[in-house]
Amino acid sequence: MEFGIKELLPAYRDPTLQPKDLLSGVNFASGGAGYDPLSSQLASAISLSEQLQDFKQYIGKLKGIVGEERTNFILAKSVVVVVAGCLPSQRTLFGGSEEECVKELNQASQVLNDKLSRELGYLNNNLPNANVVYIDIYNPLLDIITNPKKYGFEVANKSC
Repeated sequence: MEFGIKELLPAYRDPTLQPKDLLSGVNFASGGAGYDPLSSQLASAISLSEQLQDFKQYIGKLKGIVGEERTNFILAKSVVVVVAGCLPSQRTLFGGSEEECVKELNQASQVLNDKLSRELGYLNNNLPNANVVYIDIYNPLLDIITNPKKYGFEVANKSC
């Protein structure tokens, strides 16, 4: 349990979720969700926009449990990660091939990143004690894929 983070974060929508679980982190992820709401529908997943609504609801519940000051402290010390990849349903949606999926996902990601970067200042100004940052994980991962031997890998173009 590094940094006070639980080994497994419970799902926010888990009906057995307890109020105390909200204090140390929950998971909003939904396998198959994508930036495009249509890809989430195809995968029967909770869309990214619905996940963001869940996050807003989580903040309200947290305020009800510990108050605004403690909620602001918890949020300021939180780590939020957004990840998207190419699933078979997204490959179908984006043209059938993995190359098309990656191309479309990259374009969607660039649009999202542009919007996200514009919002970072707003978030930092409106979340007391928060330090919201944008981290590029695409290029380091791309480097691993394009130069696998540099990182001790022999195969980097096939999934597990």
